[in-house]
Amino acid sequence: IGNRYSQMSGTSMASPNTAGVAAEVLSNHPTLTPFELKEILMKSSHKLPIYKTKIMSGGRADLEKALELARSY
Repeated sequence: IGNRYSQMSGTSMASPNTAGVAAEVLSNHPTLTPFELKEILMKSSHKLPIYKTKIMSGGRADLEKALELARSY
């Protein structure tokens, strides 16, 4: 909104964040299949009770955990 910062939420904000995590994981592990990448993103998400019924993964994207998990693939 102009040249200001603002707080936003929802899928419009979560999607680019998750896409960024996916891109970083793939840049470090380019041989991952789409299935493996999805599995890594789902398993590495930071679980919070509030997300349990609202988000398919039950959490938010966690780059550090995703990169750590990707090493085992």
